[in-house]
Amino acid sequence: MPAQLLIKNTLTTKFLSRIKKEDRLHPVITLIVYWGEDDWQGAKSLHDILDFGADPVLAQEIKQLIPEYPLHFLNLSEVHNYSHYRTESRTLFELYARRKDKAAFTQYVNEHDECRRMDVETYWALRILVNMPKLKKIIPQSERTEKDMGNIFEDAMEEGLQQGKLTTLYDLVRDGLLSIRDAAIKASMTETDFTNEMHKAGY
Repeated sequence: MPAQLLIKNTLTTKFLSRIKKEDRLHPVITLIVYWGEDDWQGAKSLHDILDFGADPVLAQEIKQLIPEYPLHFLNLSEVHNYSHYRTESRTLFELYARRKDKAAFTQYVNEHDECRRMDVETYWALRILVNMPKLKKIIPQSERTEKDMGNIFEDAMEEGLQQGKLTTLYDLVRDGLLSIRDAAIKASMTETDFTNEMHKAGY
């Protein structure tokens, strides 16, 4: 390539990108957090979502020309050791792992002071992950006491467990495996109230 053309291309690239040759970019790490109960069915890398054609030989050659981009993937149903996390994510994930066991959940809250110092964003994420609607009623951090936070978690856990129980009963009634009368009895509700709540839930 002629020197004049090379210089022109270099200047054009610098002008368009505004990046000098001595500049360096900060790396960005993408982490996919999956909290579903079923096995992950989606792609785990760039190659998983590309169609390289039916010819296996040609497909292999094309793959070698396209850089692979594996996804950093965290399946909360499979991972149980979060000791290497150093932010509030650790508290969030460890509470999520105890979402089906009220005793273990409550014990964790009682034994970890960081639960009483969590920021609003982490509380919001926890409310969504463990299906605890009452967690949206968060006391401002500057006004919290340990008793306040204990009550919030206790009430929220109770509501989350009850909501999970109701969802299971709704599914059984919808699938014809349980009558509304029996479901209402199990939920300690009248048939009318149970039916109304079931409709509110979109069933």
